[in-house]
Amino acid sequence: MQIMIEAADLKSAVQAVAPVIKKSTMPILSSLLLKKSGTETTLTANNLSVAVQSGLVAEGDDLELTIPGEKLQKLVQRIPDSQRVTVRADGDTCTISAGRARFVFETFLAGDFPDPPEHKGGADMVVPTEEFLAALSRVSLAMAENDVRYYLNGVNLAFDKDRLTMVGTNAHRLFVDRVEITSTETVSGILPAQSVGQLVKALSKSDGESHVQMGPKSVRIQSGDILFVSQLVEGTFPNWPAVMQKQAATPIVADRLELVDAIETVAITQSDSPLKAVNMVAEGLTLRISAKGLGATSGMEEVEIDYSGAPIQTMLRTDYLIDALKSAEGEKVSMHLHGGEMPVLVEGARDAFSATIGCVRE
Repeated sequence: MQIMIEAADLKSAVQAVAPVIKKSTMPILSSLLLKKSGTETTLTANNLSVAVQSGLVAEGDDLELTIPGEKLQKLVQRIPDSQRVTVRADGDTCTISAGRARFVFETFLAGDFPDPPEHKGGADMVVPTEEFLAALSRVSLAMAENDVRYYLNGVNLAFDKDRLTMVGTNAHRLFVDRVEITSTETVSGILPAQSVGQLVKALSKSDGESHVQMGPKSVRIQSGDILFVSQLVEGTFPNWPAVMQKQAATPIVADRLELVDAIETVAITQSDSPLKAVNMVAEGLTLRISAKGLGATSGMEEVEIDYSGAPIQTMLRTDYLIDALKSAEGEKVSMHLHGGEMPVLVEGARDAFSATIGCVRE
């Protein structure tokens, strides 16, 4: 039994599912399942928590076999897109041919390949894929990944009729972004940190719309030929609106890119310092940004701002502030400083995105 696949199509399918390949005590999880049944051909990766399936076009016989995932991933990168790839099943091995090259790999029984995470029912939503992935990437910067508070290790997806609100937090910073959707449902779930990155990579070349089905314990996302299924984090996400810092009466408005450049410049002095934070003092139409390194090392730069309030000072982690400013987008950015140890609210040109950053002590 054998099938023929265009190299470009196979390469695209492998790239979509590869992030899920897992090295574990179950060797079969490091393999991909290639299956052709009638006119439908799919390539699947499954690490028990997440499964990604990519559809592709193939000609030939019906077959079902496993292929070592990492080796196939490296192999398809070297095959010219213009070639055709032949995959032949030979008992406990498979043969892959392209041009004058020929490779033989050992396989596992296809029947032993695990089923995708169980998914039951749930609400159906439609989201614009590009906007969904962009917002998911932004808020994931703030999520925790190895926190003992397991419900923080992921991004909360809250579907509320015509809006999807995504929130990531590690209890020291909180990023929120929103996307307009098509839905009549109100439902939410926490997408695990590991699944966030895998989803973004799996759908990176997708466009148009994604159909999302959120169940009580899992989420199912279909975008074109890509199917993504992931378990959800059990537990209740924090009541983030209650901790989102209220706006200051008089925000500081500055050129966003100029502010980012100034912070990154003074941060050069912190390369050898355990405390990587910038001190900001707003007074009149000037924001003075300073940072300290070890010993007498220090840096300072000033940025013009639009501000009419009383002089105010705060200190924030450098990376947290830069992530928030870059995610805010737009020409101008507003920072709501309250002074002392009060958190800072950052807002950009898009009303959809906002970030709260906790202050640090020197």
